[in-house]
Amino acid sequence: MAWLFGLAALMLLDSGTVLDAVNGAAGVFVRSVMPALFPMMVLNGLSGHLGGQEKRWMTVCFCWLSGSPASAQRLEGLWERGGLAGRELLTMAAATGVMSPLFLVGSLGGRLPNPAGGWLMLTAHWLGALAAAGLIRLFSRPQTTNPVGPKKETLPKPEPVSLLTALPDSLRQAGPALLAVCGAMMLFSILAALFRQGLSALLPGLTASHPELPAIFWAVLEVGGGAHALLDASAAPDLPLLCALCSFGGLSILMQNLLFLGKSIRPGRLLACRLLHGAAAYGICGLLVRLLPFFL
Repeated sequence: MAWLFGLAALMLLDSGTVLDAVNGAAGVFVRSVMPALFPMMVLNGLSGHLGGQEKRWMTVCFCWLSGSPASAQRLEGLWERGGLAGRELLTMAAATGVMSPLFLVGSLGGRLPNPAGGWLMLTAHWLGALAAAGLIRLFSRPQTTNPVGPKKETLPKPEPVSLLTALPDSLRQAGPALLAVCGAMMLFSILAALFRQGLSALLPGLTASHPELPAIFWAVLEVGGGAHALLDASAAPDLPLLCALCSFGGLSILMQNLLFLGKSIRPGRLLACRLLHGAAAYGICGLLVRLLPFFL
């Protein structure tokens, strides 16, 4: 527990950096995250209340369009209703643990020398998710213990719910989830800012000669600000590295996904999914860069 008190003292001593990090994370949340995430979370709530069967390809497509953590919320709903179990849940978590296409194509792609590079990264990002899911399904062992939510036969048959009844409940449930997402973004933005400050103070020569290093560590903690910092650090962005960091998603997005999937998937397994996705996306993006150099 001593390190918690040390961290609190450090935050008080460097309160300016902490407040700047919190304000920056809150600004990104209000301007970019909440407008895209809120309607997807409401739709997730409606699908849970209104019921109905859903094909796996439909789940993947919806999650690819919405990004994390709305995708994790959708998987949690399917798990609680008995629609996913055991080995399939981890595979689906790998296939759907993606970032919003607007971030890759719009936010990052708009800053690249050739905006088409954003579409190349998005393609590698999605293919990396499928590759990670395929590898997990291939090498994971069937679970023999009780891994996941309620059995289908024990679930009560849902009563018909009207849209006017489901919509207020969906709006009410989306509010606390959004606040938790904002809190995770703030926390890891603070940690990233303190880390950058410490690294610059301890190794000023290294950070001056390699400005991409603090940006990479920033992206590992909080990918939104770190990815933009990586673009600022280099005139010729490394697309495979940028795609790998976005596919890993950073510890902030991992924590956001655990807000929903923490009861059904162990944190270590979800972290392994994210690492595997990042590695697969790096290789695929590198191959696409070689095959399609005009996207650079």
